[in-house]
Amino acid sequence: MKTDPHTTPAVVRSLDDLFAEARRYGLIDIFGSADGTYSANITFSTVTNTKLEARSGHGHPTPNMALQFAIDAARSIVTSVKELANV
Repeated sequence: MKTDPHTTPAVVRSLDDLFAEARRYGLIDIFGSADGTYSANITFSTVTNTKLEARSGHGHPTPNMALQFAIDAARSIVTSVKELANV
């Protein structure tokens, strides 16, 4: 279970807020594991025959936390693409 304060968001947002933000990037999948933990993926809306995903990683104690980590990954992807476009 991820409880490290260096990787745990300081504020846990509602699923409604998280879904609204994540939906701006693409489609959302949240997975529940047999051990009671969660993970989330955001599949970006991209060009045909291309798949780009932001993943939370496994082992989050709540679906909120899993989705927040996926959003953080999506933001990192967007930042990286913007930086590449400026090269």
